Amino acid sequence: MIDKVLANCLRPIIQAESRLRGRKALALVLGTGTIAALVLLALWLGQQWWSWAAVFALLGAMVFLIVLALAWASSQRPNLRELAHQVEEKHPDLRAALLTAMDQKPKKDGSFSYLQTQVFGRVTEHAIQNQWVRQVSKRRLAAAGWLQGLMLLAFCLAFGALLWKRPGTAPIAEAPPVTDPVEAPADVEITVTPGDAEVEKGSRMVVEANFTGRLPKGATLVLSEPGENGTEIGRIPMQAGLDDNIFSGLIAKVDSDQRYRIDFEKEKSETFSITTFEHPKLKKSDATITPPDYVESDPKTIEDTRKVSLMEGSNLEWSIEVNKPVAMGELFGEDETVIPLKPSADDPTRLVAAYVPEKTQKYRLHLVDDRDRVNKRPPWFTVNVKKNLPPKLDFIFPKRDVEVSSVQELPVEAKVWDDVAVLKAGAVFQYGDKEETLVLLDEKKPGGKHHAIQTLYAIEKLGAKPRELVSYHLFAEDIGPDGKVRLSESDQFFAEVRHFEDIFREGQGQSGPPGEQGQGQAEQLLKLQKEVMNAGWKVLRRQNMGRKLEELQDDIGVIRESQLIAAQQTAEAIEKVEDAELKQIFLDAKKIMEQAALDFQQTVEKQEPETLKVAYNGTRKAYEKLIEARAREHNVTQSEQQSQSGQPQEQQQQLMNLELKQKEMKYQEESQAQQEQQTAEQKENLEVLNKLKELARRQE
Repeated sequence: MIDKVLANCLRPIIQAESRLRGRKALALVLGTGTIAALVLLALWLGQQWWSWAAVFALLGAMVFLIVLALAWASSQRPNLRELAHQVEEKHPDLRAALLTAMDQKPKKDGSFSYLQTQVFGRVTEHAIQNQWVRQVSKRRLAAAGWLQGLMLLAFCLAFGALLWKRPGTAPIAEAPPVTDPVEAPADVEITVTPGDAEVEKGSRMVVEANFTGRLPKGATLVLSEPGENGTEIGRIPMQAGLDDNIFSGLIAKVDSDQRYRIDFEKEKSETFSITTFEHPKLKKSDATITPPDYVESDPKTIEDTRKVSLMEGSNLEWSIEVNKPVAMGELFGEDETVIPLKPSADDPTRLVAAYVPEKTQKYRLHLVDDRDRVNKRPPWFTVNVKKNLPPKLDFIFPKRDVEVSSVQELPVEAKVWDDVAVLKAGAVFQYGDKEETLVLLDEKKPGGKHHAIQTLYAIEKLGAKPRELVSYHLFAEDIGPDGKVRLSESDQFFAEVRHFEDIFREGQGQSGPPGEQGQGQAEQLLKLQKEVMNAGWKVLRRQNMGRKLEELQDDIGVIRESQLIAAQQTAEAIEKVEDAELKQIFLDAKKIMEQAALDFQQTVEKQEPETLKVAYNGTRKAYEKLIEARAREHNVTQSEQQSQSGQPQEQQQQLMNLELKQKEMKYQEESQAQQEQQTAEQKENLEVLNKLKELARRQE
């Protein structure tokens, strides 16, 4: 009962809310119908589709949705408590009387108490006096009404345009057969553009009809198959443009050759031809790779590819399929080399080319047809040429210079790798003019794998004596790019023969002032001469692998200048040495160095490759002489130490004077090294020695 009382009080607000919902729902339905009508109109204007059934279906759907929207708006039940809160917020003078009334409960007999009756009366009186219907803004109701009216107007306009712009002819697929119209009378002239045309296949084409004299009510573009009696394949209504006497029609896609004419009223224009063409383009490309004979591998065909990798010396044959015969085709390289493509005898649309690529590079495919049309966006072809590299030789042990006794066995372990195949591998030991070659791998091994080689070599076989030098290096043979056997050699390492009774421990160094100065001279020269020798060996290896002297002359010049610097430092050491035997050893070493430098110079000047090995042997002999100098210094040092403990007092005094003289000379050298500026000659020598270190660097 309380709900009925409150509903009577809130009835104006409930009715206003219902009208607001109804107007919004109708505006939404009308807006949706307007959009649907515009879509149908756009489809017809684009000559894509038309159906009366769709028009009637749209109208019926609109009526159904309007009825459904009105029923929905009237069936919605308002929330009385929410409306009461809104009234209380707008009319605070009620002092929560409306909410209080909603919370009242009648007596068992259904009647109300005096106070409850007073509350209901006050609420009813306040609703009448203050017109609670204003709770729903008149502005909101008016806006919803205007929106509803605008949507109704828009729908009527769109639907009217749809009915007024309906097509006057049947769609292309349902076009009834028409009889050929008669020729146009003389008072109407028509000019058709472009007339006979040649267009790219798949492109659009616009046809214009320019009328002079009497203007027709409409015009139609009629398409037919090629030939005099070609079957009609479509009719396209033409639209008048800004200039009323010009009608235009759009052929959305021209897929094949065809004919067209313009029909207007009961007349027709001349019939014109449309010829289609295509730009040349790539359809598919296959590659056949024939490796060189030494690889001993069968030819391989890669289908539908534009990127290949092949071994140096391989024959590459391209088979390129295009969409039509062309007048010219080529692969144009990044270095501007041209690989011509010729049509196959069996198929003119297949272009072939065979050649031996020399280096890795990219090519662009250029095609030109008989009308000088080129291919759009020429594709890239990539040819990756893998060089036939020489074998890689790596020492595993000892991989450094060592000292051995004359009766010791030197263990050598290494591994060899090649990209094709290893034919032979081993080690070479050299002592003086003697040389011994050990073949450690005498059968062909497949490429792409590491193969171990090792030996235990007896130094005693060479007859080497203490303080003499034994050198050793690895070698391997494979097949080069020219199909011939190719020799490769590794870095060279050295084994110095020590006395059998000498004992050397890692980390121990020479100590004591008496031998320190003399020992440093020989060691410094040995270090420099070893770099000269290693650099000479590296250049000799390159020559043995086929490099020409013109390519090596800069490196040979660095070695020659470094050898002269070593000879100059040896001359400076001679002036400081007092021992006669040691001085003679330095003199002999200096002569050998100077002769080696002269041999290097003749190698470049006279272009005599054989003198390069003679020059290298000279660097080796100079190094062996310096080893003798170091041994002599060692003997002198031992003698000095013995004389200090057991010789008479006069000899000990002489040794003390010699020691003081050596210290004075050392101090002078250190003072000279601390000078702020270096001479031009020193700077030049330092630059040459830095280049020598880089050239002499052995494999890490």
